[in-house]
Amino acid sequence: MYLKQSKKNGRVYLSIAQNFRAQGKVKSKTVESLGYVDELATRYDDPIAHFRAVVDQMNRRAHERDEPVHLTIARNAVISSDTPNAVSLGAVVALGYLDAFGCSSLFKGDAGRIFDLVVAARMMHAVPVRETWNNRAKFPRACGDSYEAVYRAFERFAEGDRILVDQLNRRYEQLRGDRALSDVRVVLSNYTFPWSQTISAGGPDEMAAGEWGRLCLAIDADGIPLAYRIVPREMMAAQVADLVQDVKAEFDARHVTLVATTVPQASWLMDAVCAQGDGFVFLQPADAMSVEAGSWARDETGYAMARSGSYRIKSRSVLAGDLFGEGECAGMSEAARPTAVKQIAFRATGAGASQVFCIVSNETARSDAAVFNVYRELWRVHEPFQVIPADFIAMPYEVDARIHMKAHFAICYAAFFALRVLRRDMGWRYNAAQVADALLALEGAYLDENWYVFNYRTEVTDAIEETAGIPIGRRLMSREDIRSAVAACARTVERRR
Repeated sequence: MYLKQSKKNGRVYLSIAQNFRAQGKVKSKTVESLGYVDELATRYDDPIAHFRAVVDQMNRRAHERDEPVHLTIARNAVISSDTPNAVSLGAVVALGYLDAFGCSSLFKGDAGRIFDLVVAARMMHAVPVRETWNNRAKFPRACGDSYEAVYRAFERFAEGDRILVDQLNRRYEQLRGDRALSDVRVVLSNYTFPWSQTISAGGPDEMAAGEWGRLCLAIDADGIPLAYRIVPREMMAAQVADLVQDVKAEFDARHVTLVATTVPQASWLMDAVCAQGDGFVFLQPADAMSVEAGSWARDETGYAMARSGSYRIKSRSVLAGDLFGEGECAGMSEAARPTAVKQIAFRATGAGASQVFCIVSNETARSDAAVFNVYRELWRVHEPFQVIPADFIAMPYEVDARIHMKAHFAICYAAFFALRVLRRDMGWRYNAAQVADALLALEGAYLDENWYVFNYRTEVTDAIEETAGIPIGRRLMSREDIRSAVAACARTVERRR
């Protein structure tokens, strides 16, 4: 509400009014008529100052007392093409975290708003950029003048990818203290993609053949990302060992655990990692197992049901030389092979129960479940970073494919980082899919006069509300409430330790 001053017959008339949006236009309605200033001056020294204070008090009282909202909607009212779209409260939470970590401030002007838009959308759901742009009206902030501006901004994102990682780490330490570097996980992801050095305005599939990259992430002991790298898809064992050492030195980590599926010269690499005082968790391919190791894994004896009930598990401690076939261990002496290696076998329950796979690790002090949890980082980081081919189709602004890919990974990393921090703040009670789905479902439908109605609440949204410090469980919120909630969420994130 505000104090409205209107001129009538040369005199100033005061009223209390309220703005609202209808059919895409801002309109005003009178809440209370007050009278002419010259007549009110017989009772008040300064009528305008007096009633401005009255309006301020009314606004505070309405907010504090949660007074009822009175709206009149005709029974046969028709949805107009100008009716405002739904609004996303999930994006409010995403923006609160992005603002607290200073992401969009790295990119000035429209590029910063576009970065907010695409990162917030990626936190909730992996969808094509075009779909995100078409749904931008749900976003709490205006974000650029044209779809072409989105693709122009990608060049800025690609240029600032390393600065973005540094900003997130620096801000995280400012807000939460020193990083947990007692054990840094180097996740050599299964996700591979064309990664050409040549210029191509098409998509990844049009990059020069034979040039491929692999996503690699460093994650601290608390589960929060530290950095990402694009490494060659095919690496020799010595290159992988050097990668582990580089990450260890870059972050001054006390211990590094390399997580991977198939690796070159597995037995040699295991020895090299152990010699550096670090750890590993590898998949053991069936065709690389020794006859004895394969027989042990297929033997039903010793399996116990996991707490989730989705698989059965067993483990044993063996020498590395007993795990692999002759080809894998060729040229390795017994003295060169690491000892105290744990082999963990898994069998699915229900359909596919006959399938068995094994992982091996020198992290013998960890429980089987803890080792398996570390291994699962491989598929936790796979999906959030995948390229959507539709993003490269009919681009309104020509972007070199490599620049586009670099921008894509910067966007995905910021979204992955923010979602991980949110989940950590929630005490890791829910997995990424549960939190992202809850954020996506937090949409409010437009009613009238800038009011939105919400109709979704679960235990996950309750946990998000408690964590973000904003009332996402409210039935009604105004556009002003929604905009204010972004700043309130950012303040909560900044205060949390």
